[in-house]
Amino acid sequence: MRWLFALLTLTRLVVGIEYDEGLSRNKFFPLAAAAYSNKPEECLENKVIGTKVLGKYVAPCNLRKSDHCFSFIGVNHKDKALILSFRGSTTPEQIVHEVLDTIVKPEVQTFNDTKVGFYFYHAFDQMWNKDMKVDFERYQAKFRTYDIWVTGHSLGGAMASLCAATIAFDYPKASERVVLYTFGEPRVGDKKYADLLDNHIPNSFRVIHNRDVVVNIPIIHAGHFWHHNTAVFYKNDMQNATDYIECSGPDRDCTFKHMRFQTSIEDHLNYFGMRISDYGLNSCKPVAARTYGTPRNLTDMAN
Repeated sequence: MRWLFALLTLTRLVVGIEYDEGLSRNKFFPLAAAAYSNKPEECLENKVIGTKVLGKYVAPCNLRKSDHCFSFIGVNHKDKALILSFRGSTTPEQIVHEVLDTIVKPEVQTFNDTKVGFYFYHAFDQMWNKDMKVDFERYQAKFRTYDIWVTGHSLGGAMASLCAATIAFDYPKASERVVLYTFGEPRVGDKKYADLLDNHIPNSFRVIHNRDVVVNIPIIHAGHFWHHNTAVFYKNDMQNATDYIECSGPDRDCTFKHMRFQTSIEDHLNYFGMRISDYGLNSCKPVAARTYGTPRNLTDMAN
C-alpha cells in the first residue's frame, strides 16, 4: 500500500480546481453545522435534502477524557456523496485544553515523517479508531463511485483535515474522490503535513470569515504548524456570494497578505451570517449571527 502512496506522490498532476461557492454555502456549511447537534438528521432534512445519516460517533477528545467529540457519516445519493462531518469545540474548558496541549505538549509524528498537534491528533485518533474507521471502510467500498465529502468547523475542521490526510495515506485509491471544505480551521500540522494534503487532496478549501482569530492559531512555523491550501477569504459578512479571495500560495504569503489582523472571536463563531452552532442546533433553520458569549454545552452523548 505504501508503494502506491509513493507512486501517486510522484505522478499526480494537480489541476486547477476552483472553489465552488454554492457547494460551500449550501451543502458543506450545513453539513458542518449539523455536527453541532446530537440529531444531525433533523438539520439535513431541512437543508441538505436526501441525506441519510449512516452512523454517529462519540469519543473522548483528549487523554484526560474530560472533553467529548462528535462526528457522523452520511450519504446523499442525489449528490453521489459519502459524507463525514466533525463537530467543533463546544465549551470554554475544551478550548483551554486545546490551547494548552498545543503549546505545552510536543507534536505527534504520523503519516511517516509529518507532525501534527497533540490535541488534534488524539481527538481524531480516538474518534476514528473507535468505530468510525470500520464504518468508513465499509461505506466507501459500497459507494465506490461517490465523492467523499469531509467537513467541520473549528476543531471539527482540524479533525476533518486529519480525516482527509488519513484517507490519502491509508486509502490512496480513494483519495482522488475526497472533497475537503472546512470553516475556521486552525493550523493542524507542520509543512510536511500541509504538503501531504496539497499533493493528495487538491480539492481542498479552508473557508475563513474575515478576522476569524482561530485560523491564525497556532502561530505559523514551517517546522511546527503550517496551513494547507487553499485559503478562501471572505473579508465581509459573507452575504455576497461573489465577494471572496482565494489564496493558494505558501501559508506565509497568504498569512502576511490576508491574515495579519485575525483577532475576532465573533467572526470565528459566525459564518454565512449565522452562528454556526446555533444553526446546527436549530435544525439548520435560519438563525441570526450573535455576539460572543458562553457557548452552549453540547457534550451530551449522542442519542
